[in-house]
Amino acid sequence: MARPKKFNPSRFRDLMSRKLKERGYRSVNNFVTVHGFVRNALARAMAGMTRPSPENLDRWCEALECTPQEKKDLYHSAGHMTQEELNEEQLVA
Repeated sequence: MARPKKFNPSRFRDLMSRKLKERGYRSVNNFVTVHGFVRNALARAMAGMTRPSPENLDRWCEALECTPQEKKDLYHSAGHMTQEELNEEQLVA
């Protein structure tokens, strides 16, 4: 089995900031308020303090209407594999 990937906070912040701006959100606060998310999880991930969970990534990507490639890039920057990659790995093993 492959070594776990590490959280790349600067890449994650760049990807999320770009997507938030693209979707017209002025800030992280604006995004979480509109969608009813807890601000702390996203703010801490954007600051590089904690690695976002796959569940949070799924919710944020759904709210931001991420493409499959954008979702994959966010997962990789957070050091996670997408569900599709996990399924593929299980088929190979």
